[in-house]
Amino acid sequence: MAELATSATGMELRKEYTEELKTIIPMSQEMATTESLEAAINVLLAFEKKCRLANDFTNLKEVCVHMVRLCREKNDWPKLNSVLAVINKRRSQSKSAIQAVVEEAYAYLEQCPSVQAKTDLATTLKEVVDGKIYVEAQSARLHLMLALLLEEQNDIGGACDMIQDVHVETYGSISKLEKAEYILQQIRLNLLRKDYIRTMIQSRKMNRKTIEEAGFEKVKISFYNMMVEYYTKEKDAWEICLCYSKIYDTSITKADEATKMAALESCVIFLVLSKFDNHASDMMHRLKLLKDVENNALCSNVITLFTTVEIIPHPFNGQELLENHACFSKAFFDADSAAEFKKQFHVRTRTV
Repeated sequence: MAELATSATGMELRKEYTEELKTIIPMSQEMATTESLEAAINVLLAFEKKCRLANDFTNLKEVCVHMVRLCREKNDWPKLNSVLAVINKRRSQSKSAIQAVVEEAYAYLEQCPSVQAKTDLATTLKEVVDGKIYVEAQSARLHLMLALLLEEQNDIGGACDMIQDVHVETYGSISKLEKAEYILQQIRLNLLRKDYIRTMIQSRKMNRKTIEEAGFEKVKISFYNMMVEYYTKEKDAWEICLCYSKIYDTSITKADEATKMAALESCVIFLVLSKFDNHASDMMHRLKLLKDVENNALCSNVITLFTTVEIIPHPFNGQELLENHACFSKAFFDADSAAEFKKQFHVRTRTV
């Protein structure tokens, strides 16, 4: 075996075991067939130790990945979990070896024969990657996968707790779109749990400028629909109005006439229900200039009524249509919330 100065990582390389690796891999495959997988793994673990102590990280990575593949080829899922745990706990284990086995085993998650096997493998991988910044992307994805599995079992609390403290917005190895979609899942699960304090905390992680970019239209619509649900519980008509305004001002929404008009009408309804101040007045006058408002009789009549300086009768013309609008029939709108908002029609007419 050749004596080399340094390994691929720059550390002192005491010995290099490439030739021995070429022999031990086929030998272990034969042992797994003729004897047992356990015997083959024991031989490979002994070789892994030699590579690790000699700082031969190239061959160390190869033998670790080979152990994982051997378990998968034999469909021994419990042994796969055991091998992953052993590799992770080895003293002074190489980062490259950990990254390699995590990437290899992560690809097996969709091949698991059962939900329980998938859960066990994902849990093992989560334990391997926890606290390691060089596999932060896999860590975030594993937490989300386990959260969704818990949701399928109706354990909403467990699902929330699984991804609650994943600060995906700080991860540099994940794309902006994946981060945004991840935060949506955090918000959605907190809404399911009816944890509105944490819903607001998670929503603040969403970069509002980012979701205005091209390619983020679906994320933008989903985000503001979730925020409509949150502000409904807070009984904040002005914020609901702003959310519907953002939904309306999206290319996907404007591509569908029915969806576009539903968002615009909802925006106008909650604008009318908002406390009348300079912001609400400015919003009304800006909406009045829109061609879509002009072409929608309901929106046009209401906006004209509330921007004209004169006494508004109660009930005003078109109020019944507003009170029976589909926006008050959404699943998260309970009878008390809808009634509370509808009472405001009388208050707002008197205010103006």
